[in-house]
Amino acid sequence: MITLRRELAMALVISGAGVVVIGALALVATALTLRGDRAAPIAAACALALVLGASFQALRRYRTRAGGRLRMARALAQEERSPLPAAARADILGAVETWWLLGGRVDGPSRVSSRELAEAYVEQVDERMRRLVTQPPLPPLRPRILIPPALALAFAGLVTIPAAIRDAAPLLLSAADGRPQPPPAPLWSSLSLTLTYPEHTGRAPRRVENPSGALRLPHGTELTLDLQPQPGSAELVLLVHRDQGSLGDPAPTVRPLERGDDGRLNASFKVEGPGAWSVAATVDGIERSSPPYPLEIEPDAAPEVELLPLPGGARSPSELDTVELRFRARDDFGFAAAELVIARGDDETRLDVGPPPPGRSWNHRYRWDLSQMPLEERTELEYWIEVRDNDPQLATPGAERPGKVTRSTRMRLSLRDREAEHAANIEGLRELRDAAVDHLATRMLTPAFDRDGERSPITRLDEARSLHADAGDLLATIATMLDRLAVDPLTRERDTTILGALHGRLRPIFIDEERLHERVPVGAAVDAPGRARSLLASLVGVNDRMIRQLEDEIIRLDDLVDNQIVERIETLVARIEASQR
Repeated sequence: MITLRRELAMALVISGAGVVVIGALALVATALTLRGDRAAPIAAACALALVLGASFQALRRYRTRAGGRLRMARALAQEERSPLPAAARADILGAVETWWLLGGRVDGPSRVSSRELAEAYVEQVDERMRRLVTQPPLPPLRPRILIPPALALAFAGLVTIPAAIRDAAPLLLSAADGRPQPPPAPLWSSLSLTLTYPEHTGRAPRRVENPSGALRLPHGTELTLDLQPQPGSAELVLLVHRDQGSLGDPAPTVRPLERGDDGRLNASFKVEGPGAWSVAATVDGIERSSPPYPLEIEPDAAPEVELLPLPGGARSPSELDTVELRFRARDDFGFAAAELVIARGDDETRLDVGPPPPGRSWNHRYRWDLSQMPLEERTELEYWIEVRDNDPQLATPGAERPGKVTRSTRMRLSLRDREAEHAANIEGLRELRDAAVDHLATRMLTPAFDRDGERSPITRLDEARSLHADAGDLLATIATMLDRLAVDPLTRERDTTILGALHGRLRPIFIDEERLHERVPVGAAVDAPGRARSLLASLVGVNDRMIRQLEDEIIRLDDLVDNQIVERIETLVARIEASQR
């Protein structure tokens, strides 16, 4: 049964679905444009139009259907949007009118020519229409056609930008404009900043016109503002905000802007830490403030230093050598000093390596005179380079000097005590001289070559062989001393040459004596005393030659030892005088 309530309920359902779709589309549009002030009234107008249109269509359909079958047939015949063909709609209207004429419910001709023919026509149309009963006689409501694509579009928007949808809902409900508000007009028509950097940075002052964004400056930079205020501005002040981290932001420091003769305002402050600065003023009776301009501190890190290792041949010098040390250093702004630190146990000695160059990098060679070290025993040392940058601030509370210090890698140095080695060599020469004197005395006093003695030839031959062995030991000692003096840097080459020549003169005599002894092997003269006497007679001349040569060489050895001792004493005296000066 067709009722007005049913038509209005259907219109209400359609309107509700349409309102939901309109709201979703409005939410998506607000998320994309942030214009809730535009989307809200448009959505409300569309929803109202949808409700009114659906209600009007419901009333129209109810009126059409409630007027009876004849009225519905006439409306159907005039409906061009109906899915039924025009001929079918005309047949329906003709059948309904014929049926009503037969029943006398409408005015028409007073007589129907053939009632049977009219009834057959009505039945024929009725049968044909029953086959078309699946097609609705009237067109569907237009809002129903728009609902599915609108729902799909709204769902796609809600799924694609969920975060923006969440932020757009308050804007749509409050009909607010969510676009960022344009910044207020600046308080000045022109602004320039003069940056005066600290002296240790080595930077020239810089001027920045109409700055924007954050400034990254070294600690202690002086920032000077010079601005031309807008007309109507009065009582401009500079606000300096300091960032205290977790302690919270304290109240800003207020500095007045002084007006110059040219009408421009200026003020200055020193950057002591991160924060921001802004300008506040009263414009046309309204208090205004410029956006804050952040200030960041450019870090001044500790310097970097690399001490290069010594070559392999220079890692074991003597205490009188000079070692060349090389190091590389780098810092953000420059250096104040560098020191060579020498440690032996708990004692540390510091030597200044020279003034640093201007700039941020330093490649330096330092000649380290080991003889100037105030150390009595020089064995193994640790050393490193300490570089201090030119930061005027104290690196740690209680530090003696400003600046940050960096240590290089610790290196080890093994020292050779050449003076002790030289003294041992002199003592060895003295012992060699004494051994030569003792050997000479033994040869001069031996009874081995005395023919008139009471000793047997075998006993005297054994004593002669013992003298020959002692001579070999003496020559071996001379060769050992030659090797030691050859590597002693404190021994002059002339002294080594003298000792070598001495060895060269004694050795041929020793070889001649050895050849004579080889004529009679050891033990062969026991049963042949005559061979022993003959050998001893031959050895007399060689022994005399050795005695004469030893007398000369001992004099030379004595002079060599005396010269070595005198030179050592002179060297020590010169060093003492130099240290006293």
